[in-house]
Amino acid sequence: MSLQKDKPLKRLNILVSSAWTGGHIYPGICILEELKKCVQKLKVIFVTNKKGAAIRILKKYNYRAVFIDTEGHLKRFLAIPKVLQLLRKNSSIDIILGLGGFLSLAACIAGKLMGIPVFAHEQNVIPGRANRILYRLFLLDKLFISFKETERFLKGNRCVFSGNPVRKEFFQVRKKKGSGFTVLVIGGSQGAAVINSTFLQALKLLLKKGVKLNVIHQTGDLDFERIKQEYKNMGIDAYVFSFSDNMPELMQDADLVISRAGAGSIFELSASGKASILIPYPFATDNHQEKNALILKRMGGAIVIPQSKLTPEELAMLIESLMGRAEILELLGNRAKKLANPDSAKIIAKSILDEVKNNESS
Repeated sequence: MSLQKDKPLKRLNILVSSAWTGGHIYPGICILEELKKCVQKLKVIFVTNKKGAAIRILKKYNYRAVFIDTEGHLKRFLAIPKVLQLLRKNSSIDIILGLGGFLSLAACIAGKLMGIPVFAHEQNVIPGRANRILYRLFLLDKLFISFKETERFLKGNRCVFSGNPVRKEFFQVRKKKGSGFTVLVIGGSQGAAVINSTFLQALKLLLKKGVKLNVIHQTGDLDFERIKQEYKNMGIDAYVFSFSDNMPELMQDADLVISRAGAGSIFELSASGKASILIPYPFATDNHQEKNALILKRMGGAIVIPQSKLTPEELAMLIESLMGRAEILELLGNRAKKLANPDSAKIIAKSILDEVKNNESS
């Protein structure tokens, strides 16, 4: 699929609204980067509700960020008026793109009230509350979905299967080079204390048995100092960090990935073709992480352990059983690779551009 063959638009002004996590923001970045290829002047306002990972990511890609706090009932109630005020100040906005979360709901409602075409993207197999409300109230011109299985939850022809946009660098990850078995532990941009602690205990069990491995460990901001000190106490020279925007390179160095099962992580693993042990966050809304993980498991592309059954002994046993089993790791990775679509961002960008062109010609 190519967008560049079409005559480029002279300008496009878009407001993107998203929850603050990397799993919400990165798909938006991918779509915007695709739009840049076929719009001479793209103006972007990226609205999100927390600064954490969001400000680091948006700063890197040089997008204008507006932060609207939605903590508490009063601030949530005021979110729609605040977005309306923003839209009135930027009256040339052509498109609203929502990426999930309450602020996305507010932005899409505000856009509809202003008569602006409204699109949204759903990352998870179970549609989030914001997108369910928007879709059922006919407030979306189109809802793009990441999993084909999501179609059964939504009726009508406004639902488009696009896949989940993933940065192109993940599709460029090649087979690991170098010696030693390397495990990459990822808790997502928010981290995961349970995974952090259980992996460390599993690692201690492996060390007692004389099993050696290399470790790359993303802890999240809250757990960084504690986990870093634990590795120091154990005398292990692990690469420990709270957050990285360079995950494709880290994936390159990994034989096995241990991760939560947010949609962003699932599709990045898929694009990279990496074998993984997935530990879904059990308190996610509608248990959507487990549903995401089971899709990949049914494809034969991941091993899934519910957090309720996660023990250091079980994790240590699994890691040891996969070490030296290159053929199993390769099989898991190759099957996982079938989920991600490198054209996902293009599909969404083309639909947005078609809408703008139709509006211009009508």
